[in-house]
Amino acid sequence: MWVEINSTGKLLVAYSGGVDSHVLLHCLSQSNYKNRLTAIHVDHQLHSNSKQWTQHCARVCAALSVPLRVEIVSVEKNKGDSLEEQARRARYAAILKHVDVETVVLTAQHADDQAETVLMQLFRGAGVSGLAAMPQVKVFGRGRLERPLLNKTRADIVAYANEHNLQWLEDPSNQNKTLTRNFIRHEVMPLLRSRWPSVVKTIARSAHHCGEASELLDEYASQVAGINFITQELSARGNSFESRGIIKDCFAALAVTTVSPAAQKNLIRYWLKQTLNYIPNENKLRAMMDMPNLPTDAHSAVALDQHDIRYFQSHFYIVPKIKINDYAFTWDLKNDLVIPGVGTLCLVKDPNGQVDLKKCQYKNMIVRNRRGGESILLPSQKHHKKLKQLFLEWSVPPWQRPYWPLLVVESEVIAVPGLAVSEKVCSDQGGFSLQII
Repeated sequence: MWVEINSTGKLLVAYSGGVDSHVLLHCLSQSNYKNRLTAIHVDHQLHSNSKQWTQHCARVCAALSVPLRVEIVSVEKNKGDSLEEQARRARYAAILKHVDVETVVLTAQHADDQAETVLMQLFRGAGVSGLAAMPQVKVFGRGRLERPLLNKTRADIVAYANEHNLQWLEDPSNQNKTLTRNFIRHEVMPLLRSRWPSVVKTIARSAHHCGEASELLDEYASQVAGINFITQELSARGNSFESRGIIKDCFAALAVTTVSPAAQKNLIRYWLKQTLNYIPNENKLRAMMDMPNLPTDAHSAVALDQHDIRYFQSHFYIVPKIKINDYAFTWDLKNDLVIPGVGTLCLVKDPNGQVDLKKCQYKNMIVRNRRGGESILLPSQKHHKKLKQLFLEWSVPPWQRPYWPLLVVESEVIAVPGLAVSEKVCSDQGGFSLQII
């Protein structure tokens, strides 16, 4: 076999119409893998002939008797990312819609692509994780992604295509040397080959070494994280952080003060990769490392894509970027109350709960966030106490305090869900508890 696939699941080939993916598709279609094979083509709509490309892919798949799925995407041109990166992100998002636990996505990157990627990462100042470049196999959504051609060179692939008289498409953008990868491909790599003919294999070997080093760093970080993670709220759909509101999300916290600075940076990288699939650059890492040295009342944050990193009482927290306005809802305690951006408030039967339901027969109960100046009469206390002071005593992170729900009757706070109830509704013998989920 020209390529080997280590899977018994469904095979989904990412087919662009170019020579690399055409060779991969053709090779698999002539093998025992054919009955498990499907192709997917993503039209990025980035050039005028994109529809003709889709038609070409359909003809090739029909000739090979391989089912084809087509996705049409729009590439959002954001500042800070290359067009190649934006197209890749849109392409992978489209492919993910077709991936389940039995799916193996196959892409056609080869050894020359790997060498180019290593050089691109090197010129960006990447560490060992970046210099490991593209892994042979990785988790992809609920399934896996494999690169079965990573041990083949571009010359190997073109030779196969010519031997089997394959007809492929040439992307005109591949000749655009203003793009970093193309500049490396057309200007840098030929020069390196003229001096070191086996440079592609040599770079691939270095990438493999960096991959092993990266695995060791992750293994060390996972052992340290077992001690330092408070908890890790991961969704059931791969290693992605599942946002449930500003209260619950903050429970993905990390303590790093007990390890060396180098280990702290490694642990932060590992934490963000596991929870958000996000790799911070050096500037982001440096900003996070500086946060423990800021004044305790500083409300600083390090901005990521859709989250902020905040620091409070020796812990880093992932906080979703959610715009929350002042809110007020009537609530009868019977049904769960969804508070957008905050969480879901519910009344739960609890033998250790402090809420006496018989004392909560109010017709005008309101759930709202803080407005300032609120206080509560805690059980067995003679005087009300300011919530501002209580939030400090309860170690509530400062970014949560303005939006924490309060149960209010006629301007008086009778409960702070998840934290306290007032003397007016308190039960001495257990009953119910108010929880934010």
